[in-house]
Amino acid sequence: MQTTVEDTNPTRKKITIEIPVAEYATEYNELIDRLTFQAHIKGFRPGKAPRAVVSKQYNSHIVEHLTRLVLNPAIEKTLDELSVNPVTTPVIMPFEIKDGQPLQFTVSFDYIPKISLPAFDHFELSAVKPKVTDKMIENELRLLAKSVAVIKATEPDHAIVMGDRVVIHSKLFKDQELVSQEDADEPASFDLGDSNLLPDIETALIGHKTGDLFRLTMVLPENYGNTRLAGQEVVFEITVDSVYSREIPEINDELAKDINVAEVENLGDLKKLIHDNLMASQENYSTEMLRSQVMEKLVEPLDFRMPDSLVDNEVDRMIMDLLDKYQDKNIVQIKEPPETWFKNEDLRNRLKGKAIRNLKSSILLNKISEVYDIKVRDEEVDNVIKLLCAEYPPNDTRIATLKSKKVFDIYKNSILSDKIYKFILSKCKIKYVEQTTDLPPQANDGQDGESVILGPDGRPYAASLQQERVNEPMALGPDGQPESSGAAPSPAGPPSNDADAGQTE
Repeated sequence: MQTTVEDTNPTRKKITIEIPVAEYATEYNELIDRLTFQAHIKGFRPGKAPRAVVSKQYNSHIVEHLTRLVLNPAIEKTLDELSVNPVTTPVIMPFEIKDGQPLQFTVSFDYIPKISLPAFDHFELSAVKPKVTDKMIENELRLLAKSVAVIKATEPDHAIVMGDRVVIHSKLFKDQELVSQEDADEPASFDLGDSNLLPDIETALIGHKTGDLFRLTMVLPENYGNTRLAGQEVVFEITVDSVYSREIPEINDELAKDINVAEVENLGDLKKLIHDNLMASQENYSTEMLRSQVMEKLVEPLDFRMPDSLVDNEVDRMIMDLLDKYQDKNIVQIKEPPETWFKNEDLRNRLKGKAIRNLKSSILLNKISEVYDIKVRDEEVDNVIKLLCAEYPPNDTRIATLKSKKVFDIYKNSILSDKIYKFILSKCKIKYVEQTTDLPPQANDGQDGESVILGPDGRPYAASLQQERVNEPMALGPDGQPESSGAAPSPAGPPSNDADAGQTE
């Protein structure tokens, strides 16, 4: 068997394989004889049709048969000899079978070049040392108290004060032209003092009353989410739809009981719970910092080109995750058909860089797992899933989901990833730095780009102490962003932009 290898690009190979007659003649002749005996070809008696006629009549069947019994084994042998692992299914180009002549065909596929792993003990990492102060606990208690505040409608002549909840409609003008009409159908609700509005707008609202309409000229901040308007002078036209007062409860034993969390009977218990959750959150944050640094040091030296087919598939997966996340959690209403998301080139380009990093990370972790023989036993996954199932009643439909193969594979990969990182970190030099403020380190919840403190359950901390509140769904455009973040800027503070995370590498 002869082979010719050609690199059509840095991550794609084309191999031409020639199989001698002696190595495929037996399979070919037996098939032709069988087809000749069975065939009913017009103009010929059964079993009397010439081989060339039979071969032409049943060409697709012959090709399929030889591919399965001759070509595929030849491809596997060639790949093994070349020590190449395709990342896409090898594609066999159309070929011709000539009776009595060698069988020649060409196959192409994407592959990942060989990579070498660095010495982990040379990695120098740093992370914030977990620390919980009294001030951090007090801040969390205040947030918690606000989250259970009693909301009451105010009198028509009530002048807005800091701390009120305001419901407004807004229009945005640039150079006297209407840029957007925010919340044309439904008004937006904001709690003053909670940093959800631009400071200038918060200040301007103070003293106004229900029904007031006013205009505010201001310069948008440089980090405003809509880059076309960032740093530009604009005019907001704001109508006060309604105003509500917030009666925030005192921070005492009654608040602790009202939170209705198991094992919390008084303020002391609540403070301890907050302390433990904050500590767990910070430990998780420090671990994520270290893991991020490890992956950066691993990925940085990998300068090979990632196969386009893999990148496209990963981008598709990321878009599907976006759609699933928003729809499953009822966070947003998807106005555009899902297929438009997959075809949106702007969205795909923004996700491409992150897709490449995801793929490189996955390849590296698999390589490390293989080299250092890091594995996950099925029993380990079963134990995790059993603990999760125990949190629900026996007949809960979520138990069936948890026991599905898809969920099993997700947790198996997660446990394997944890093991690999734990192994790498055990070899690294780690320096822990002390916190210099009473503000705990912040992690990203991955939903809206805002920095939040996460509890050990992975949810924003305040939410992890109470039942989830039902949020009003917001509309998303086909670019995966709230419609107001593109052509329709919001009076809210500058939204975090995920575009940086998805720039093409």
